[in-house]
Amino acid sequence: MTVDTDKAALGRAVWRKVCFNIDGIALGTTVCALAEKGILAELSGTGAPLSVDDLAARYGARRGYLHLAARLLASQGLVRISGSGAVARVSLSEDGWAWLPFLSAYDGFPELLAAAMALLAGTADEDACEAWEAALHHLPANGDVMGERVRLHVTGPLVAVALRMLAGNDPQDKVALPHLCWQALAAQGWAEEGSGDYALTPEGEMAAGMAAQYFLPLSYLPTFSRVPEMLFGDMSPVLDRDEGGVESHLDRALDIEASGAVFTRLCAGPFMELALPLFDREPLAAQPGYVIDTGCGDGTLLKELFHAIAAKTRRGKALSEFPLVMVGAEYNPVARKTAQAALEAAGIPHLVVAGDIGDPDGLGEALAGHGIDARQALHVSKSVIHNRRYQPPRDVAATRSRETGPPGVFVDEEGDLIEPGYMAQNLVEHFQSWLPWTRRHGMLVIEAHTVAPEAAAAHVGSHLMAYLDASHGFSRQNLMEAGRYRELAREAGFIALSSHDFLTGLVGCPLLSLDYFLPADVFGLEGLL
Repeated sequence: MTVDTDKAALGRAVWRKVCFNIDGIALGTTVCALAEKGILAELSGTGAPLSVDDLAARYGARRGYLHLAARLLASQGLVRISGSGAVARVSLSEDGWAWLPFLSAYDGFPELLAAAMALLAGTADEDACEAWEAALHHLPANGDVMGERVRLHVTGPLVAVALRMLAGNDPQDKVALPHLCWQALAAQGWAEEGSGDYALTPEGEMAAGMAAQYFLPLSYLPTFSRVPEMLFGDMSPVLDRDEGGVESHLDRALDIEASGAVFTRLCAGPFMELALPLFDREPLAAQPGYVIDTGCGDGTLLKELFHAIAAKTRRGKALSEFPLVMVGAEYNPVARKTAQAALEAAGIPHLVVAGDIGDPDGLGEALAGHGIDARQALHVSKSVIHNRRYQPPRDVAATRSRETGPPGVFVDEEGDLIEPGYMAQNLVEHFQSWLPWTRRHGMLVIEAHTVAPEAAAAHVGSHLMAYLDASHGFSRQNLMEAGRYRELAREAGFIALSSHDFLTGLVGCPLLSLDYFLPADVFGLEGLL
């Protein structure tokens, strides 16, 4: 076996542990809540599939969130779901029966997440440390395949904190890491103790190089810690914003940092391949006068795109004659402040305003007040369409005529289930609202997607779907499968001139997509949709 083969095998082993760690971060409080209420015991008491709606009624669960919980377990191969929407039924799978004996390992998981957040913030007290000590000493024994998976679930939050603390530092720096974190790393073979001290193993050093995978899950610890209340209790404070618009359900600064890194690492190359030719076309006067990024985050996309245009295109050589203004639109004040500072520091002509992907007309009106015609812009967005605020469809007749909708679980602001046909019509109407603003230069859209639970279950331990579905579902961000999303964009009147898929190899379906959409009527093709 060659050195490269050894390294590849080690990388696969480490990635598997990373995936199960992150599965645990996303699933632990859901499992804890379902076990405490007795729902998992009821499933174990019968071999027959049970109605999810009936379970919600009997146990006082919010219907949409309970359907989401069932989907999360199905994507892990622990339950099977038959039917969808109101007729969905759930039963334990073979793996689910093997998993039941380990349920006690998830006891107190919300408190463990709270303790992990305190450790990350440097405010952990003695009680927080004791909670983790108890959890580490009651992990399932080594040797059982399902037990090992549960071990990785339970240690996931503490491992994530450890790798976040190590990020950017020498991974062997013991000063930066609390003893508890070293214990968690040691529990999964990523650290070993010698002469009274700890050091990373070769696996651990490779894991430290994957630390960024944990950052987005860490940003959602506040949401995951409150899942029991969202399922069964008072969820009103969980997703609230304060008077300044700052959210309490996630660490938005960390989310922004991690999302910007995802764009740079994964999406920037294909995105530039589609975007830069638009700034090479003649005449230069007919090119976009602005790039408007709705949901601009930390401004990474705008900054990288401007520098690429300046360095690699005809427009870049003529910016003094044909200036280009980069516009960031964001509803989140933390993101607006971050983007403003980044664009200003880079010396890029820019404007940053409050704006919402779900209200293009309002954004157009706001920009008009700054002398900007949003119809003269190339519009871009990155993983924000699924985060639009759900509104009941305006076209009731079209909604009722839909026999089927996109597969998935969609949750409204009360935690109830949105029927798939309603979500399909909502997305069509969303795209239609952008048609008037994109007829001249179109829009480049990066969007995140879910996949069918059976597809995720077939590749468990190789992807982060549990995190994606849990973080988005419990915060009422409605992910859709890529194929259906594109079908509904076409139904709304868009054609995709160019497309690119990302991360297809993990589950056999794209988890991210990139499309250059233009209204079909620009080309006289609306009759072909």
